[in-house]
Amino acid sequence: RNRMNYRLSAIFFVTSFGIACTSSALMIDAFDGNHFVSSPTNEQHLANVLGGERDLHNYWDGSSLAIENGFLTVRAEEFREGWLIYDGIDNSSLRDTDGLGGIDLTQKGSLNSFALNIFSANADYNIRIWVYDNSGSSFIYQSPTLGVADKQIIVPFSDFPGGADFEEVGLILLNFENEGSINLEVVASSFEIIPEPGTLPLVGIGIAVIYIRRLKRNKLSR
Repeated sequence: RNRMNYRLSAIFFVTSFGIACTSSALMIDAFDGNHFVSSPTNEQHLANVLGGERDLHNYWDGSSLAIENGFLTVRAEEFREGWLIYDGIDNSSLRDTDGLGGIDLTQKGSLNSFALNIFSANADYNIRIWVYDNSGSSFIYQSPTLGVADKQIIVPFSDFPGGADFEEVGLILLNFENEGSINLEVVASSFEIIPEPGTLPLVGIGIAVIYIRRLKRNKLSR
């Protein structure tokens, strides 16, 4: 009976741990509000966007970005692209490389990956994520070719070359690029910072073992 109680306690503890880790994600953008690019740069102030402002950039004819009803839709003709920039409230189309004020994307070490959640895509495409840290330097992640089957794109901080300081970040830029021969349409539902999924079971198991040992020790000391 004691063994069963320990197992049930461990299961409950690990489940609670998993829920807590999931809820600790740092949302960059849930794509709330209605936001459309009507010029090369279109800014929108939103309290629930990281830094308080989202900039949509449409540098070329043949591409567009729109946010409506909780979804981002990127449309791009061949070799066209669209950008989302998070650099704080600056009321400017220029990139403010310190606009986020040195935010800690790791949340004191608990988070370590970008996650872009995709609702649908009709063709192959690439993404790039740019991060500017407190040194003013940019660090760029270039994805491999992504396709219609990719529903969650996980980018660990360790995949960025050059050693960016993710505890002191001033700007984040997300870029979608069509490298194919057909018109691209990608629909995304959120962009956030999460714990790398593969690390959660290992951490949870380790904590569960410690928890069970403490239960046994407390039982013996009574």
